[in-house]
Amino acid sequence: MECYICGHDTKVVNSRHQSRLNQVWRRRVCLNCDYIFTTIEKIDLERAMMIKFDNESIAPFIKEKLLISIDNSLGHRANHINEAISLTNTIVTKLQASYKTPLITKNDIVTTAQEVLKNFDSVASVYYNAYHEVNTK
Repeated sequence: MECYICGHDTKVVNSRHQSRLNQVWRRRVCLNCDYIFTTIEKIDLERAMMIKFDNESIAPFIKEKLLISIDNSLGHRANHINEAISLTNTIVTKLQASYKTPLITKNDIVTTAQEVLKNFDSVASVYYNAYHEVNTK
């Protein structure tokens, strides 16, 4: 990676895997100007995971869409935005761990989200279930 100050090569001096967020934190130092900065590497979900819908169409997984639906379910809570971000990260981590294929179904997402919400807040779970049904076909 290049230094964003001077454009020269950098060296990794510290690296830590953050399993809860499924990302890697790295401390880098520029070999030219000695500037120290941090990078975070994470999976580009839109290119790594695809959703197969009931009508057989396929679309990229967009984490922000899931975040919005989770946030809508948590609207009754005081800190709903931060909680929605955390819950969305939990759901994505569970999806990546449970389904060892880049192609997941909409039902996989809904089922995992329902499970996580049920354990977190029963009211949010009921609200989410009202708008996101699992297709039993």
